[in-house]
Amino acid sequence: MASRAIQIRRKPKQKKLVNDIDDFIENHHGLKSELWVDINDCFISPLKIDRKTKNPRYIEQLAEDLKTRQINAVVARENNGKYEIISGECRYEAAKLINKKLLVRVVDWSDDEAIATIISENEKREDLCDYDKARAYLEYRGKLSIRNFAEKYNLKKSQVGELFQLEKIPQAVCDALPMTKLRAKQFSDIAAKINEDGTYIDVFIHFSPLLLSTERTVTWKEFIARVERKVNPPKPPTQQILERYLFKAPGVKVTSISYKDTEFKAKLKKPLTYKQKEQLQDFLEKLK
Repeated sequence: MASRAIQIRRKPKQKKLVNDIDDFIENHHGLKSELWVDINDCFISPLKIDRKTKNPRYIEQLAEDLKTRQINAVVARENNGKYEIISGECRYEAAKLINKKLLVRVVDWSDDEAIATIISENEKREDLCDYDKARAYLEYRGKLSIRNFAEKYNLKKSQVGELFQLEKIPQAVCDALPMTKLRAKQFSDIAAKINEDGTYIDVFIHFSPLLLSTERTVTWKEFIARVERKVNPPKPPTQQILERYLFKAPGVKVTSISYKDTEFKAKLKKPLTYKQKEQLQDFLEKLK
């Protein structure tokens, strides 16, 4: 999936990257204050691209809480007389919903420090899906390798590698599959198949309703197996092995066998019993 690079605005003075907001503020010696700010004087930082999917019900519940109290301040930096929110997007959305002033903690951060904090906060959040996380990290990546990105932001290389597999998945596949419900490891599964054979693209799209259905769900393993069988159908059993089984099967009287493509037809002197049908089915499954 193609991604656009973010234009990073850097300050001349370089500061040490931090693990999270509290860590930064504890060790920071620059500007830091908390104040109440009119909601119209706040805006979400363009660096905050990690939350593409929002839960309206959660925002509404949070708005009800903000009517009575605001314990945690959003974190923002001053920008042309406004406050650019780096952390606390949901609180901002909730306050905007009820037109309430927002408690803001003002910090003096460069873009690199803001991104480092956003990523660190993301790693602690359980409500952020891997799809949104991957899209954000790909835009933060710039020209960094997987290793360098992982080292810069204190992440596991394997985790970053799986998230970055998203860029190898065509947008048409992303649009068809429920990407917000999939894990990074599953991005790797999809990308590996598509890299192996472009035919998988249409097949993933074709079978996507299996993952979207609310009536009958399939496991990820079952889904991948169906996709694989569609692209690479199992080889038909050899005539010799099949005939040896049928002619020697107890109680089965075969008159003739004919073949067409991957199918066969056997004429019998009498119908198979339920048990014989099960045994034949098991035998055919083992030949796949």
